[in-house]
Amino acid sequence: CLVGSEMCIRDSINAMAGLSWQERKYDYSRMYTENFTTDFFEDFNMDAGTKPDAPKTYWERWAMNSYFLRFAYTFKDRYSATITGRYDGSSKFGKNNKYAFFPSAGLAWNITQEDFMSDQNTISNLKLHTSYGLTGNSEIGVYKSLATVKSETLLLNGTRNSYSYLNRLPNSDLKWEKTAQFDIGFDLGLFNNRITLDASYYNKKTSDLLLDAPVPHTTGFETVYKNIGSIRNKGFEVSAAWNKSFGDWNVGVRVNGSTLKNEAVEVGDPIFYKNNSYGTQDGDDWDNHSITQNGYAVGSYYGWKVAGIFQNQQEIDALNAQSPTGKYQDGDTAPGDFKYIDLNGDGQITDEDRTVIGNGFPTLSYGLNLTASYKNFDFSMNMYGVAGMDVYSYSAARLTSMYGPDGGYQNVLAEYVKNAWTLENPNGKYPRITKGDHNKNHRSSDAFIKKGDYLKISNIQFGYTFPKNLVKHAKMENARMFVSADNILTLSSYNKWGDPEVGSDRVLLTGFDGGRYPFPLSVSFGVSVQF
Repeated sequence: CLVGSEMCIRDSINAMAGLSWQERKYDYSRMYTENFTTDFFEDFNMDAGTKPDAPKTYWERWAMNSYFLRFAYTFKDRYSATITGRYDGSSKFGKNNKYAFFPSAGLAWNITQEDFMSDQNTISNLKLHTSYGLTGNSEIGVYKSLATVKSETLLLNGTRNSYSYLNRLPNSDLKWEKTAQFDIGFDLGLFNNRITLDASYYNKKTSDLLLDAPVPHTTGFETVYKNIGSIRNKGFEVSAAWNKSFGDWNVGVRVNGSTLKNEAVEVGDPIFYKNNSYGTQDGDDWDNHSITQNGYAVGSYYGWKVAGIFQNQQEIDALNAQSPTGKYQDGDTAPGDFKYIDLNGDGQITDEDRTVIGNGFPTLSYGLNLTASYKNFDFSMNMYGVAGMDVYSYSAARLTSMYGPDGGYQNVLAEYVKNAWTLENPNGKYPRITKGDHNKNHRSSDAFIKKGDYLKISNIQFGYTFPKNLVKHAKMENARMFVSADNILTLSSYNKWGDPEVGSDRVLLTGFDGGRYPFPLSVSFGVSVQF
């Protein structure tokens, strides 16, 4: 660099190598008893309780070893190349697959540093970048690759006896889940970065998925943890910002958005999600309501399609007459019941008429952040939302059925009572009100696929920063008071069924609303002080 020059052009090399070793041990013990004559001894005299429960203990250990390196080279502040590599080993995987190598590489071109950009003042930053890399996932239970033995006790002839049994199938071939990602994009800054725009395209393929896969019942087990197939996620990500000062005012706006297309590839036989929480009560057939198969989104909703509501007995009799079994639908079908679609054309409604009826991945996710300040006052507001998302609503099924999963009656929406089918209301959008669900109107079907688009005002905050000449007398550097509100407003057609922002830590339940309390509105006041 020349002394006094406006531009410093340089080459740089940066290299780093390292290793990390970590180990975690978890030791759990539980003692429980009830009916103490006094609380004086608290938990230091557990044998004073008259209703003891069996003690429980648990112990686990896992370890990970990692070795990594990074090399970066920049030529004349214009062209950059970065290469990284990791070699990670986890005790969670099979004995022959504990280690895996994860490389990545990236290229960037800072066009702003080129000579032909020196005579303009509009573009303050323009960079093109692309990268490709492989990452690994080991977020599974500690002993998923091993056959584990569980020990318990039972009462036999009035005496408690111990017994042990094998409670998991082993899989010595269990290995890392791998994600290969390619992206390409640009960063743009205008008018001294008063306006910025970042945009990129990504294509991500995850292979060797770690899933609990079903096994034949002859094994004596329901599932085994294994690596199955792959999924692909691709789309665009865009972020834009604008900042401006007007005297004592400072205003900023930032928006971001991303698109997503999720697709399962190379998964072999379809994978169903079996959740006994939603079981197969009478008229409540929600077993295997999620399916993962090639060409569709992971955990796609799976069920029957509804063609409308039977208006009269003649409609039902005509379909029954054409059915080889003499019965088009199982159950005691009557006017006011859902009419399901015979997709395979065999003249009756069976499990084979189930099909993909939606998925819980939004096609667009977006956010908006507004900031403003005037002298010592500041304001911020955050909003976010999604579009193109389906919600598979078990809540809607329950709120439009007076027959609960335990066989008794339950509360329902007033709208259901007002808009249920009756002879006087043949245009009712809900099935007839009955004691029981004889036609299984509330089985898993597209009648309970609801539009899950929403916009949320998630946070608004007002603040005031005290003048420094005022707080210095209290020997403080800074002092600020604020009022903040969270979960303020949700705009969505799904609101009557619950909160549309449903979620689960299980990818096979993406977008499934099993019923939960909505996020509460909360207001907080605070003061932050720095000495």
